[in-house]
Amino acid sequence: MEHALADTGRDIFFSLCGWHAWYAPQGKRLGNSWRIAGDVNSWGDAMDALDIDADLAQYASEHHFNDPDMLLGSSGNTAVKLTPAQSRSQFNLWCILMAPLLMGSDVAHMSDWDVETYSNIDMIAVNQDKLFRQGVRLVGGKLSTGVPHRQSVEGINVWGKPLFD
Repeated sequence: MEHALADTGRDIFFSLCGWHAWYAPQGKRLGNSWRIAGDVNSWGDAMDALDIDADLAQYASEHHFNDPDMLLGSSGNTAVKLTPAQSRSQFNLWCILMAPLLMGSDVAHMSDWDVETYSNIDMIAVNQDKLFRQGVRLVGGKLSTGVPHRQSVEGINVWGKPLFD
């Protein structure tokens, strides 16, 4: 499919949706992004996706992205929402992950908090940095289960990524 879309001569972003991490190693030859986890419908789901994506950084590159799912936001007019602090944390983490920044919100009725969050040019610059590197967990353990891996500091995660400038 990726080749057929490329043959059109137009820029087309092809996103795969299979809800499994096994897409990551195959993703570059199949499309531009691939869902790596189930739907994010809660903070716990966001942490599940984050934990899965933590081990997939080597598969992300320019025009190729691990997709942990949409940003939920905190506005009151959505079917599923997070607290304001959770929605900002999700956005910032998705930016570090170089994830597609797709909002599952009605943009015409977003709260001022969500508008401020999603228009943060500094975090968008981190997401779209010219090195095209996905961030990684530097310190801490799995957030969805509390099972530590790497250098675990209970209850704390530190994430980072190299930047072009």
